[in-house]
Amino acid sequence: MEVIEKLLEVVGKILTLMGEKAQIECNPDGETISVDIRCEKAGQLIGRGGRVLEALQHIVQKMVGREFAGKEIESIVIDIDGYRKRREEELSQMASDIAERVSRSGESELLQPMSAWERKIVHMSVKRSQNLESQSEDSDLGRRVRIKPRGNNRKGEVREEK
Repeated sequence: MEVIEKLLEVVGKILTLMGEKAQIECNPDGETISVDIRCEKAGQLIGRGGRVLEALQHIVQKMVGREFAGKEIESIVIDIDGYRKRREEELSQMASDIAERVSRSGESELLQPMSAWERKIVHMSVKRSQNLESQSEDSDLGRRVRIKPRGNNRKGEVREEK
């Protein structure tokens, strides 16, 4: 379990440098190692829209990956006080609501900019509907997901989520 030990060490050092005391738990699950962090200042570590959490995960993946270069290591997913699970539920519900609206209206909707992880959740949620499809699009604000009727079911295009 060299990777787990290194992962705990790296995450612990980063959190210490950030002045945060936390409980860190690693759970290997197939191709993914989940890192669960419990702390007092979760909001600061998560950041607005999860940006700090995404940056922390990226840095940890690079540091651990560099240490084990040439060896296959699992993907690393960091969660802080259950944020990812809550966000996944929010996104799935939002995608379901918008998908229902698109089904009724026949008009596509363009969602707000999202991270790759968030877009993936929306795409997976829309995939459950047989009469809708989703696609990621570039915009000046970042990558966004468009939910639209599949094939010839389209009435109009462009409706933006507020």
